[in-house]
Amino acid sequence: MTLMIEDNGEKLSTVCERCSGKLLRVRRVRTSNAFTAEDLLSCEDIEALEFQFPDVVLWVICIGETDEIRLSFAAPSWTNPDIVDLSNDSPWNNVVGLELRFVWLLENDHGYRDGVQFEFILPPENERIYRVELESAASQILVYVVEPA
Repeated sequence: MTLMIEDNGEKLSTVCERCSGKLLRVRRVRTSNAFTAEDLLSCEDIEALEFQFPDVVLWVICIGETDEIRLSFAAPSWTNPDIVDLSNDSPWNNVVGLELRFVWLLENDHGYRDGVQFEFILPPENERIYRVELESAASQILVYVVEPA
Protein backbone atom coordinates (compact mmCIF):
# COMPACT_ATOMS: atom_id res chain seq x y z
CA MET A 1 0.00 0.00 0.00
CA THR A 2 1.45 3.35 -1.03
CA LEU A 3 0.39 6.70 0.36
CA MET A 4 1.64 9.51 -1.82
CA ILE A 5 2.20 12.74 0.02
CA GLU A 6 -0.58 14.29 -2.10
CA ASP A 7 -3.14 12.01 -0.47
CA ASN A 8 -5.76 13.42 1.86
CA GLY A 9 -5.73 13.45 5.66
CA GLU A 10 -7.84 10.32 5.90
CA LYS A 11 -5.07 8.25 4.35
CA LEU A 12 -2.47 10.06 6.43
CA SER A 13 -4.35 8.96 9.53
CA THR A 14 -3.85 5.39 8.31
CA VAL A 15 -0.13 5.82 8.96
CA CYS A 16 -0.62 6.38 12.71
CA GLU A 17 -3.27 3.66 12.93
CA ARG A 18 -1.15 1.01 11.21
CA CYS A 19 2.08 2.05 12.95
CA SER A 20 0.78 1.25 16.40
CA GLY A 21 3.14 0.10 19.10
CA LYS A 22 6.72 1.09 19.78
CA LEU A 23 9.19 1.91 17.04
CA LEU A 24 11.59 -1.03 16.93
CA ARG A 25 14.22 -0.03 14.39
CA VAL A 26 15.20 2.61 11.83
CA ARG A 27 17.33 1.77 8.80
CA ARG A 28 18.62 3.78 5.84
CA VAL A 29 18.30 1.90 2.57
CA ARG A 30 20.05 3.06 -0.59
CA THR A 31 20.52 1.60 -4.02
CA SER A 32 24.28 1.97 -3.48
CA ASN A 33 26.71 2.90 -0.71
CA ALA A 34 28.19 5.73 -2.82
CA PHE A 35 26.65 8.05 -5.40
CA THR A 36 28.10 9.98 -8.30
CA ALA A 37 26.74 13.33 -9.45
CA GLU A 38 25.18 11.44 -12.34
CA ASP A 39 23.35 9.16 -9.89
CA LEU A 40 21.93 12.14 -8.04
CA LEU A 41 20.70 13.73 -11.29
CA SER A 42 19.25 10.50 -12.70
CA CYS A 43 15.72 11.14 -11.36
CA GLU A 44 15.71 7.61 -9.91
CA ASP A 45 14.53 6.75 -6.40
CA ILE A 46 17.81 5.98 -4.62
CA GLU A 47 17.21 6.47 -0.87
CA ALA A 48 14.61 5.51 1.73
CA LEU A 49 14.23 5.22 5.48
CA GLU A 50 12.62 2.11 6.93
CA PHE A 51 10.68 2.41 10.21
CA GLN A 52 9.93 -0.98 11.75
CA PHE A 53 6.96 -1.24 14.13
CA PRO A 54 5.63 -4.46 15.72
CA ASP A 55 3.11 -5.23 12.97
CA VAL A 56 4.17 -3.12 9.99
CA VAL A 57 7.11 -1.43 8.27
CA LEU A 58 6.68 2.17 7.13
CA TRP A 59 8.91 3.38 4.30
CA VAL A 60 9.77 7.03 3.67
CA ILE A 61 11.06 7.14 0.11
CA CYS A 62 12.70 10.08 -1.66
CA ILE A 63 11.19 10.37 -5.14
CA GLY A 64 14.22 11.14 -7.28
CA GLU A 65 12.31 12.77 -10.12
CA THR A 66 10.68 15.49 -7.98
CA ASP A 67 12.53 15.31 -4.64
CA GLU A 68 9.21 14.73 -2.93
CA ILE A 69 8.44 12.21 -0.19
CA ARG A 70 6.44 9.02 -0.59
CA LEU A 71 5.08 7.12 2.43
CA SER A 72 4.59 3.44 1.74
CA PHE A 73 3.97 0.14 3.49
CA ALA A 74 5.68 -1.64 0.59
CA ALA A 75 9.46 -1.89 0.34
CA PRO A 76 11.23 -0.44 -2.70
CA SER A 77 12.09 -3.12 -5.25
CA TRP A 78 15.84 -2.49 -5.28
CA THR A 79 18.31 -5.27 -6.01
CA ASN A 80 21.05 -5.70 -3.37
CA PRO A 81 20.51 -2.37 -1.58
CA ASP A 82 22.99 -0.89 0.89
CA ILE A 83 21.31 -1.07 4.34
CA VAL A 84 22.55 0.73 7.45
CA ASP A 85 20.89 0.40 10.86
CA LEU A 86 20.50 3.91 12.31
CA SER A 87 18.68 2.89 15.50
CA ASN A 88 21.66 3.72 17.76
CA ASP A 89 22.48 7.00 15.99
CA SER A 90 21.07 10.41 16.81
CA PRO A 91 18.22 11.31 16.60
CA TRP A 92 16.84 7.79 16.15
CA ASN A 93 18.26 6.53 19.45
CA ASN A 94 15.87 8.99 21.15
CA VAL A 95 12.74 7.67 19.40
CA VAL A 96 13.32 3.91 19.14
CA GLY A 97 11.08 2.44 21.83
CA LEU A 98 8.56 5.28 21.61
CA GLU A 99 5.17 5.34 19.88
CA LEU A 100 4.25 7.38 16.82
CA ARG A 101 1.52 9.88 17.77
CA PHE A 102 1.29 12.42 14.93
CA VAL A 103 2.42 12.77 11.32
CA TRP A 104 2.52 16.05 9.39
CA LEU A 105 3.11 16.44 5.67
CA LEU A 106 5.10 19.50 4.64
CA GLU A 107 4.80 21.50 1.43
CA ASN A 108 7.34 24.11 0.33
CA ASP A 109 6.61 27.51 -1.23
CA HIS A 110 6.81 26.00 -4.74
CA GLY A 111 4.07 23.47 -4.02
CA TYR A 112 6.34 20.45 -3.64
CA ARG A 113 5.39 18.07 -0.87
CA ASP A 114 8.95 17.37 0.14
CA GLY A 115 8.83 16.84 3.88
CA VAL A 116 7.24 14.89 6.68
CA GLN A 117 7.36 15.37 10.43
CA PHE A 118 6.83 12.64 13.01
CA GLU A 119 6.02 13.05 16.69
CA PHE A 120 6.98 10.19 18.99
CA ILE A 121 5.80 9.84 22.59
CA LEU A 122 6.28 7.61 25.61
CA PRO A 123 2.76 6.77 26.83
CA PRO A 124 0.79 6.84 29.03
CA GLU A 125 1.89 10.16 30.54
CA ASN A 126 3.46 11.43 27.28
CA GLU A 127 6.43 12.38 29.41
CA ARG A 128 8.89 12.24 26.50
CA ILE A 129 7.97 13.88 23.22
CA TYR A 130 10.35 13.96 20.24
CA ARG A 131 9.74 15.39 16.80
CA VAL A 132 11.82 14.47 13.80
CA GLU A 133 11.48 16.13 10.40
CA LEU A 134 12.53 14.52 7.13
CA GLU A 135 13.12 16.56 3.99
CA SER A 136 13.81 15.30 0.51
CA ALA A 137 16.60 17.18 -1.29
CA ALA A 138 19.03 16.21 -4.06
CA SER A 139 17.57 12.67 -4.17
CA GLN A 140 18.39 12.12 -0.49
CA ILE A 141 16.57 12.40 2.84
CA LEU A 142 17.78 15.05 5.28
CA VAL A 143 16.97 14.57 8.97
CA TYR A 144 16.23 17.38 11.45
CA VAL A 145 15.30 17.43 15.13
CA VAL A 146 12.42 19.79 15.95
CA GLU A 147 12.55 21.33 19.43
CA PRO A 148 10.49 24.02 21.17
CA ALA A 149 12.14 27.44 21.42
